[in-house]
Amino acid sequence: MDILFSVFATRKELDKNSLEEERQKFFSKGQPCFRVSPLTKKYG
Repeated sequence: MDILFSVFATRKELDKNSLEEERQKFFSKGQPCFRVSPLTKKYG
């Protein structure tokens, strides 16, 4: 799950001060499985 959040934070250009708060928001809702992530779509 750290990979999914890292990709999300990079794509949204989140600053380091708000990472923990954004991480809580990100994981508070359900996440699709890893195969539908933009990371796997781009790099297979």
